[in-house]
Amino acid sequence: MPVYTVNDKSPQDFSDWMTKWTCQAGFSLIMPRELLQPNTAELKKLSVASRTGLDEEASFIIQFKSTRLKHAVSGDLLAVYPKNDHRERLYSIGKIEENIQLSVKLHEHGLGSGFLNNLQHGDTIKAKLVKNQHFRFPGKAKKSSWYPTERALRPS
Repeated sequence: MPVYTVNDKSPQDFSDWMTKWTCQAGFSLIMPRELLQPNTAELKKLSVASRTGLDEEASFIIQFKSTRLKHAVSGDLLAVYPKNDHRERLYSIGKIEENIQLSVKLHEHGLGSGFLNNLQHGDTIKAKLVKNQHFRFPGKAKKSSWYPTERALRPS
């Protein structure tokens, strides 16, 4: 059977591949119905606390109030669902005081970056935290003179 592409974790693409594969293999598999539904059980509501405008490289910083994600630490991932479906976009977070901060590069046809770029102060989204134990800032690291302060990250 030729290589088959499943686009954006699409349940429909996966189901189509599974149907073709099972026909060729000579036995059937049934895809559980819950795999066709997006998992919204862990989604938390976050509101935009602040955001910068686009810089010369089409990048921006957006902060979310994180009262519902208190256990988040810098290096964890924020899973965002721009179209409220199965298409997940992951962003590495920075924890600034009580807020979650994302540094985002806007891509011309970017599903996630375009969605985040359209958000304004006070807008809300639903997202979930994905723990990333292997990408954490060392607990015993010293702050150095190059370490940015919160004041340096605020737009002027």
